[in-house]
Amino acid sequence: MFKLILSTLILFIVLALEPKSSHAQCNCSAEGDVKNAYNEAAVVFIGSVQKISPSNYKQGYNEILFKILHIFKGIDELRNQEVVIYTPSNESECSYSFYQSFEYVVYATGKPIFYTTTSCKRNVILEKAYDEMIKLKQLSK
Repeated sequence: MFKLILSTLILFIVLALEPKSSHAQCNCSAEGDVKNAYNEAAVVFIGSVQKISPSNYKQGYNEILFKILHIFKGIDELRNQEVVIYTPSNESECSYSFYQSFEYVVYATGKPIFYTTTSCKRNVILEKAYDEMIKLKQLSK
């Protein structure tokens, strides 16, 4: 029972701290709908955060290592694999705050060697993504 209460409390804190679609310092255009975000993204997937670290590859970015759980759009070979997504490390550059061990619906642009995402994308923690997933399943048919 204690573990359930603790898990619920941690989830509540994470959801309360989850970044909104735009930060005061960064300039996101108005958040688009699922269809537009899907069409603009190179990959859309559900993933579990395995590791978060400063990037050695690209200065000013964090590397987020995801285990792919489901792919809606992108390279099918990534299924059941891991992928690194880069997000700016600075909030003024629209960084997105991922949390280790949590699952997300992720929208990323770029190429396989350098997929990126920001708080301006429709990234969302999985627990809050029920309607999002229904729309994504329809788009990915």
